[in-house]
Amino acid sequence: MKKGLSTLIGALLLIMIIVGLGGFVAYWIYGYSDKSFGSIDNLQSSILLGDEGKITILSSEYSFDSEILSLTLRNSGGKSIPLDNSSNFPTTTWILQHTQGRQVCNTNWDGTDNSVACFRGCGTNVELDIGKIQNIDLNLSGSPCDLSTLDNFTIYEFHIDFSGKAKAATSTTRNN
Repeated sequence: MKKGLSTLIGALLLIMIIVGLGGFVAYWIYGYSDKSFGSIDNLQSSILLGDEGKITILSSEYSFDSEILSLTLRNSGGKSIPLDNSSNFPTTTWILQHTQGRQVCNTNWDGTDNSVACFRGCGTNVELDIGKIQNIDLNLSGSPCDLSTLDNFTIYEFHIDFSGKAKAATSTTRNN
């Protein structure tokens, strides 16, 4: 009888060790994949968007006197991004929307036909290289995106589409 009991205990210990090792391996694989991709959402974004560039808006400042929006951008992606201010492809598109999702305006940066004018830090054949920081100035005066004509004490979001190669977004409050 002792011989049968020690075999049963040995089998139970072996099963517990295998289950414990299996749990450890599963935990290790999950932790590794989470570190590699950041999260499932980031993994899905990578799959859906491909090897898209990434622009980070480091700072934004709007002057109500001059109606100039100054942005500091950093290319934190893996390829150079065009900062074009022409109406020909590749174009840079500026989108301003109310935080409730209502779009206020959508223009390129060429400064014609009441569009936003980018006059510093951008131009034809100007690119933001990988890891570099660039200051740009946008003249919003006279465009549908002119912040001085919008509601006071309201938060607005703006999105920038760099010819489909990268996107950036942040928000600002109209409080003058």
